[in-house]
Amino acid sequence: MGCQLSFAQKATSPKAPACRDAKVHGKLVSIDKEWEDKKYKLVYFNSENIPSKAMIPFKIDVVQGETYQVNYVVGAHASKYQLDVVDNNVKNVVREKGKGDKQNIAVVSKQFTAATTGVYMVVFSQQTKEDNCVAISVLKK
Repeated sequence: MGCQLSFAQKATSPKAPACRDAKVHGKLVSIDKEWEDKKYKLVYFNSENIPSKAMIPFKIDVVQGETYQVNYVVGAHASKYQLDVVDNNVKNVVREKGKGDKQNIAVVSKQFTAATTGVYMVVFSQQTKEDNCVAISVLKK
């Protein structure tokens, strides 16, 4: 007869640096305010510097028939960016790819209605040669 002990240590990954680009953060705040004026409610908001080519995922709980608005603001240093929303059947509900112009921030605003109740994944990324701020939000009605 033996006894087995196991220890778990919480893994911590380095947090991405906070977004220092006030234009990116401010742009998303103003876009979200416009949607809130249309009776949408904010369910997710984040702004940060993300590494080039890193795919950043997060989950959102959705309810069938409800409408969701995804807003993605990419700093001017990104040469390419991508936004995907994947449903619980691993089907793309939203897929948006674009190229930055290196002078202006890019804004992606996409809306979808949930076909099923469950958990959807939102995944975003960018390609850049220097630190670049992104901001993303999800609102629902």
